[in-house]
Amino acid sequence: MTNLIFPHIEPLGDGAVLVRFGKKLDESANKKAIRFADILKEYSLPGVSEIASGLVSVLVRYDGCKVGYFELAGELRLALCSLIEGGPEYVGKTHDI
Repeated sequence: MTNLIFPHIEPLGDGAVLVRFGKKLDESANKKAIRFADILKEYSLPGVSEIASGLVSVLVRYDGCKVGYFELAGELRLALCSLIEGGPEYVGKTHDI
């Protein structure tokens, strides 16, 4: 786990993803993890069954029959934009036309 760029998205088996905001506990990484978990809970990402924040990471459990890892990782990258001031507010929302 050396030379990782944070936040870092990594698969945990075939049904979970871990989003890391740091290697060790610090206030900034902790606040980002908590805020990111809150952001994800506001959106209904397809196939996601659980969102749990840790000290410097967020665990996202998902149903692999409903969403694949790469699709979910893309949605998580978009949601990470919400942590940046002025990030898109439409992340994770769908609009029927």
